[in-house]
Amino acid sequence: MSQPKGANYFILPELSLPVQWFLRLAYKLRGRGISLIAGVEYLHVRGKRVRNQVWAALTHDGLGFPSLMIYRQDKQRPALAEEQELQRLAGLELKPETRWKSPPILQHGDFRFSLLVCSELTNIHYRAALRGEVDALFVPEWNQDTETFNALVESAALDIHAYIIQCNNREYGDSRIRAPYKDNWKRDLLRVKGGIYDYCVTGRIDIAALRKFQSSHQSPNKPFKPVPDGFVMSHDRKMLPEGESE
Repeated sequence: MSQPKGANYFILPELSLPVQWFLRLAYKLRGRGISLIAGVEYLHVRGKRVRNQVWAALTHDGLGFPSLMIYRQDKQRPALAEEQELQRLAGLELKPETRWKSPPILQHGDFRFSLLVCSELTNIHYRAALRGEVDALFVPEWNQDTETFNALVESAALDIHAYIIQCNNREYGDSRIRAPYKDNWKRDLLRVKGGIYDYCVTGRIDIAALRKFQSSHQSPNKPFKPVPDGFVMSHDRKMLPEGESE
């Protein structure tokens, strides 16, 4: 909220926010026009079961005044280590409240994005379903295998041809915004790791530039890598491409 030019989205990692704090924080951020995306702590339900969810409080004024739309999405399956720890510590089993086969796509104003929670990024079918459909993919994480996810994030940015926003627990780090730019030094728009105290950093993504590039009949020379083989862009995302410069 104190950033000079503000921000549109505030992202927190997997399992990072107590449920009872979510709305209080979301309404405070709404006053500055900021949407909140955060993994909330486990929701305990009957039968020794828990749910791992990411919640999004998205700002809008569709009712004629500033308001919030609350969206909740379940992690479909636990990571192996997560499943083992839940069972070992408390005899708990992770079960989603709402099941889905393909990642839901959210339309927030002119911005189309999707959410995957940590280990769901390893599911190649989920990533394939998002190709051409989204401008960005948000991935809240609590993940110590940063080396594996480094390869996944770099690949996903090119395969999905979208911005990948990864927000990991500070203990393990490698929170980043990855883009499918042609110049490799541009691809990490933001990347941070470590530190003693909690902090936030701000990065900017250019949705219009990505859409115009993808809308071209043939990929231009720059600024992004050519779209991957088999790429089909959603009609809802198409924009009039820019002409080639002399």
